[in-house]
Amino acid sequence: MTGGTIPVVEVFESIQGEGFWAGTPALFVRLAGCNLRCWFCDTRRDDGKRVDIRRLAKEAGKSGLWRVVITGGEPTIHPELPGLVAALADEDMDVHLETNGTGPIPEGVHWLTVSPKSKNIRVRMADELKVLWLGGDFLDYWDGSGFLTEHRFVQPVADPTGKAYNTESILAWLRRHQRWRLSLQLQKILKIR
Repeated sequence: MTGGTIPVVEVFESIQGEGFWAGTPALFVRLAGCNLRCWFCDTRRDDGKRVDIRRLAKEAGKSGLWRVVITGGEPTIHPELPGLVAALADEDMDVHLETNGTGPIPEGVHWLTVSPKSKNIRVRMADELKVLWLGGDFLDYWDGSGFLTEHRFVQPVADPTGKAYNTESILAWLRRHQRWRLSLQLQKILKIR
């Protein structure tokens, strides 16, 4: 097991609110920092607190949950990420990673979600592709990009009150592109973390 520390904003139990695993229980490890500054980001921006990777993995293993979702910010900006993935796997947890696709993916990830915020990413294959769409040709680009995945989701972007900007456009787009599915943020609908 790898030692060292990694910057953590929060660790909490909830349900996965988005994508393929929506509605299933999981432990979330939200890492600090991101290499992008998206105006619609709903994640708290702070430096987090450096946490011992071994201690974090041991506590995660005691949670009684078999799935842990590493999210951010952007997890792949941290050189310590492979150590965290390995430590969580040593605790017999399935490690799910949510990324914007701009950084390297460590070995040992059981489920990879790529949610691109630009067309310039280095990851071109994942278990699921989740595109937040504000309009324009961004969604059409990902539909024809050749990105390799079995599961494709489009998710409306919401304003701070939770009102989606583009629901009607997304529903019309889904009718024309039926291999895609709608992803909603259940955590916001249910008003849970």
